[in-house]
Amino acid sequence: MHIDQDVIDLATGIQRRYDFTAHVTGFAAGAVVLGSLILAGARGSRLYAATVLTWATALSFQHFRYVLRGPVTVDAVRAEAARRGW
Repeated sequence: MHIDQDVIDLATGIQRRYDFTAHVTGFAAGAVVLGSLILAGARGSRLYAATVLTWATALSFQHFRYVLRGPVTVDAVRAEAARRGW
């Protein structure tokens, strides 16, 4: 595959979609954990520690997604180009 600006734009768009999905999933999971802790009555330092751990875990979702799914591949770029009718 010849790499030009269109291919770079397609790959960048795919990566942004992957990152967005990972961030939304991490945010939703964190919101559920923190909401559950608040409903269970967590207060003070325990809630603070849980918030920091949840935030760190949510940020890690992007890395986990990268490890499990891998980088954007040539096949993914070709599929995206076909989807767009290029």
